[in-house]
Amino acid sequence: MFNKWIDFSWKTDAFIDTWSFVHFSWGIILGILIVYYGKLSFWQSILLAVSLMILWEIFEIFVGVGEKWTNVLSDILVGLIGFALAYIIIQNFSFLVNKILIITVIFMLITEYLGWTRLLK
Repeated sequence: MFNKWIDFSWKTDAFIDTWSFVHFSWGIILGILIVYYGKLSFWQSILLAVSLMILWEIFEIFVGVGEKWTNVLSDILVGLIGFALAYIIIQNFSFLVNKILIITVIFMLITEYLGWTRLLK
């Protein structure tokens, strides 16, 4: 049962998987770009972030990424957790925002690359 919820491999339909790191990173990136640079209100920012995350999941369906609905839901939830962390950082540690954005983008690019190279094998 535990492996249905958490499985740190690239080819899985578990609720939390290695792709969760990518979605978490994107949540942080969206949070920083939308809230810090976009200067939107909290609720406008959440609405935009959730909309973008849902659109991404719809895009994945159209390009043939077959996921269970629980994995799609977890992708969005993990992204929102990243978004919430970005919001907290912006509110309390705004002097770190640019550094965190750069580190997160680098981490996301590495994990995205690793994921796709392993998935396409």
